[in-house]
Amino acid sequence: MTKKIAVKKIPVRSAGAGLVFLASILLWPFHISGAESAESWLLSGNNYFEKGKYTLALQAYDNALQLNPNLSEAYNNRGLTHSKLNNLDLAIKDYNQALSLNPKRDSTYYNRGNAYAFQKHPDLAVKDYSRAIQLNSRNSQAFFNRANVYAGQGQSDLAIADFSKAIELKPKDASAYYNRGRLFKKKGDAAKADADYKKAVELNPEYAKKPY
Repeated sequence: MTKKIAVKKIPVRSAGAGLVFLASILLWPFHISGAESAESWLLSGNNYFEKGKYTLALQAYDNALQLNPNLSEAYNNRGLTHSKLNNLDLAIKDYNQALSLNPKRDSTYYNRGNAYAFQKHPDLAVKDYSRAIQLNSRNSQAFFNRANVYAGQGQSDLAIADFSKAIELKPKDASAYYNRGRLFKKKGDAAKADADYKKAVELNPEYAKKPY
């Protein structure tokens, strides 16, 4: 059978003054059968991860990789677990290994980009987000986070373009409207800034409480 793990959003450090920076952790789906004990451990690890039991998740992913060192999903998901525990160097090491086994998985580039963003390596983060987008042009979260990195670097036009693409792909993303609106305000375009702010509040009234 196939076990699918949902994509979740977790708060990540701000990139650029006043910007809301969201990142998604992407656990890979996988196929499992009774004869595949490595994947059984992978499933256990994912279940522990979803429950916030990260130490147990690490142990389960370790067991999976002992049984199958070529299980790229286990490296990716163990990397996510290390990220949750703020062990970013270990996370990046696992993402590197996952990519060596499967270089076409956009979610791993995205996850590694988030780790680089946490470590304040914006150029590396942008490179990984860009590769994720190249592999999957509908990865709205990669556009969103790349926009935040661009904003933090003072590249407002590139950031606005990426927020606009994120909105095109995910029209109900209040955070993208809010962040783009702040950039329009910074550029002196009050009309567009106000329109984005109103849309953000419409989609999520909590944004009415945020500075603008």
